[in-house]
Order: sequence, then C-alpha cells, then structure tokens
Amino acid sequence: MTTTRIHALSKASSAFIWVWLPSETQPVPAGRLHRGTDGRHDFGYMSDYLERSNAIALGPDLPLARGMRSLPGPSLTGTLRDALPGAWGRRVTRALQLGCDDADAGADEIGDIAYGLLAGTDGIGALSFQASATSFETRIAPGVELEALAEAARRIEQGLSLPGDLAEPLVHAVAIGGTSPKALVNIGGRSCIAKFGKSPDPHDALRAEYMGLRLAQLCHIDVPRFELRRLGDRLVLLVERFDRGENGARRAMVSGQTLLDHIKAPSCEVCHGNALDAAAERSRDPEAIRRELFRRAAFDSLLGRDPAPARSHALFWTGQAVGLVPALGLKLPNCSSRTFRQATGVCAPGRDARMAQVLDMAPGFGLEPDAAAVMLDGLVEEIRQHHAAVASEAEVIRTRPAA
Repeated sequence: MTTTRIHALSKASSAFIWVWLPSETQPVPAGRLHRGTDGRHDFGYMSDYLERSNAIALGPDLPLARGMRSLPGPSLTGTLRDALPGAWGRRVTRALQLGCDDADAGADEIGDIAYGLLAGTDGIGALSFQASATSFETRIAPGVELEALAEAARRIEQGLSLPGDLAEPLVHAVAIGGTSPKALVNIGGRSCIAKFGKSPDPHDALRAEYMGLRLAQLCHIDVPRFELRRLGDRLVLLVERFDRGENGARRAMVSGQTLLDHIKAPSCEVCHGNALDAAAERSRDPEAIRRELFRRAAFDSLLGRDPAPARSHALFWTGQAVGLVPALGLKLPNCSSRTFRQATGVCAPGRDARMAQVLDMAPGFGLEPDAAAVMLDGLVEEIRQHHAAVASEAEVIRTRPAA
C-alpha cells in the first residue's frame, strides 16, 4: 500500500460494508456507510442486497430497510463499531500508517471509516469495510513467524519503530477488539488469536488467563480451544477462533453493548439481568443462555472477580437471533499456588459472602433459589477438585526454562 493511498484512506468519508452470509464462503456487498461534514454517519442497505433471498440484518440495530438512516453519535456505534479494530489495533494502525509511535499520538488523525478500510479482512465476525461496491480487496497478513509478531507487538507497545517487512503483516493481523497486544494468526492450519500479554507483567497476565480458561474448562464452562506456548523468553496464549467454520464460513458477531443499546438499556446500570432480558428477546434458547451466564457469573464471583458486565459479552448473530460465544478473559486474580491448594478450593476472600452474593443473583437469571444452590454446590465441588492440578500446570509454566 503506497504512502499516498494510506493518507487518502486516513481521510476517507465513505465505505461499502461487505458481509459473509451464513454458510457462505464468499462475501457480498450489503450497504454503504457515509460520514457527513458534521462528522455524523449515515448507513443504507444496497438494493441488490435487499433483493437477495438470504439477506440478513447486519445487526440488531440495523434492521433490513430501504433508504439511508442516520446513526447516533459522532463516532460509529453498534454493529459497525464492533467490526472495527479495538484500542490495540488502532494504536498499531496509527504507529504504522502515520508514523506515530506514542500510544496517544495521532488519535484524531484517522476516522472510524478509515480504520475499517486500513484493517485486515480476516477480522472477528463477518463484516468487512471496502472502498468498492463491486470489487473486494483482500487484506490478509502474509505468513509471519509467531516470534516475529510477538517482537513486533513488543516494539509497538514500547514506542519503537518496526522493520518494514513487519509493518503490513502486523496491521492486517490486528483487526480485533481489546486493549492488550494480540494478533490474528494461522497456526498449523488453525485460525487463532495470539495474545502477547500487556506490560509491565505480560507473563503473569497470560498465566492468569491460561489458569482461568483451564479451570473453567475443567468446570464444564464453554471455552474455546487454547494453548500457552513459550517463545524463547516470552509466553504467548493461543486461543482458537470460534467465529470461523471448517469450510471457511464466518459467524457474524455483535457485542453485548450493541444489543443493550438497541433495547435502550442504560449502559451505566447494565449487568447480567439486562443482558438476559435482551438475550431472551433475541435468543432461540433463552433458558440455556440464562443457565450458562449464571455459571460464568458464579465462577467469577467464587474466584474473587466481579462478574463481567453484560456489555463485555460477545454474541453470535444469525440475522434474527443471538447466542453466547465461548467464555473469554477468565483471569484468576490473587490466586497463588499455595492458596490454590487450600482445602476449600475457592481462593476469594470472604468465601461465604461471595457464595451468598451468587445466590442473590439467581432471580435475575430466572433461576429458582433451590436450583441455583444445586448448581453452585456443584461448581464449588468442581473448583475444589481441579484447583491443585491447574496450580501445578501454572507452576510448571512459571519455572520452565526458556527454550
């Protein structure tokens, strides 16, 4: 990509939104996005897309309809915002496209539409920003060793320049949300999210997340496939992507915040109850979502974490209904190896108070107190049973010498 084109795209005021429809392996143009001189955005579906028999709404906030509609806020929100890189991806984009090595430099130099046009086309979910309505430009990071991407992420985080051969691979590999250094990679034919950890303690953070995922897995909480690898003196957590099918089909996704905004829930007050109401409205199996969210909230609470707010949950989107994605970001705070091996198996201070708090949440999940107590007792027993084994795995990772 030439410097001239980079700067042209950084000021782009319009884009076409392409989508991979359910079970399809090739994208189709779905709509046009435009930013006006007042900074606000308009979006409209294309006539050809609306005439397709398999057309779906791109998100709960973008129902199928003819004509352009004004979107709320000066910045993109909702489904289209969900398709853009998060804080980390935007930082990488600024560093590589504008030469801004400082974390906050150039924050206003690139608009939302430009971030979409500069990002790779293998991002999370099923949407892609394109400059054309007739020609799809594939922006895929060429194969780069995981070690090189880890080093590139480290240099970006430290405000250092990158060699030219890593600039394009990295910027096309960060079409993903979140604030921590990560990249989208292909490992042995598997599409994965590679997490490199955030300074000043990237290894501790990765070990904590690995331990959380491993314990949740053993407690029968739905998590994606994952692996913790050592790269020389570094660690990397590989999480297999859950938004891709075996045949290359993509699964559309929206954030919990998008769903909550759509039902006009006040974001400052939202937690699981609001998410459940929203999910129940849009889900094919609200009871299953309620039970799974209760298990996740109970797991967090028993291990000393506040349950994740509803807006942080990601959801699959079929065009009409939502479903939960596997649990992510399950870090275990304040859980030393010694504490892990305590007979209780629950390392949160004030364990009894925590358990009472979990039971108090049950009605918000549509659960009867007795049924919630049975689920909670079973989860506590599973945590007790597997704590020591997970702690031992983490200790081996901590003490294993660098390759």
